[in-house]
Amino acid sequence: MTIMERRGRIQNSPWVGLLLMALCSCTPDRPVLNLDSEAIVLKNGIYYRDKIPFTGRLYKLNTRLDTVFLGDYRNGQEHGIQKKWYAKGRLQEVRLFNQGEKEGRHIGYWDNGNKRFDYLFEQDLFSGIQKEWHANGQLFKQIHFLAGYEQGLQRVWDTDGTLIANYEARNGRNYGNIGRKNCKSSWQNDSARVVAE
Repeated sequence: MTIMERRGRIQNSPWVGLLLMALCSCTPDRPVLNLDSEAIVLKNGIYYRDKIPFTGRLYKLNTRLDTVFLGDYRNGQEHGIQKKWYAKGRLQEVRLFNQGEKEGRHIGYWDNGNKRFDYLFEQDLFSGIQKEWHANGQLFKQIHFLAGYEQGLQRVWDTDGTLIANYEARNGRNYGNIGRKNCKSSWQNDSARVVAE
């Protein structure tokens, strides 16, 4: 087991979740509750506790009592850092929210540890360069955004690194190679074709 795996397991230990809960639950204005608790109710995208929008930290455990989610909330909405883990304890994603709106950098990983996405948000809109990767580590997309709209050079690659889309987005229009056409016949097996006589 590598140092990073050991550190991830320690951070993901149920004892760490219980310790966090014990430390943070001392302050009544910052409670820590299990997302599966009957005290927490989700209604129209807002989390409530005792019919009052929830402010505090929510966590979720899997059947092995590993932490698989940890997130901060204010007035029932995501506010602060949200983290998710795979069942094996490997980090799945880290997101940042400001009063329910996506903000800043959002990073995700495949269960094999390779990066899955790296997004940047400003006031809940894509902004800047957005990247996605295939599970094998090959870059999948590199898309540029300005205020939530594609703007600038956009590229998409196949799992083997073949460029399949290469275009420029300007003023809501796309110029260039938008995507590769499927050149294979839909009739792979001619015997399956029904021909009228």
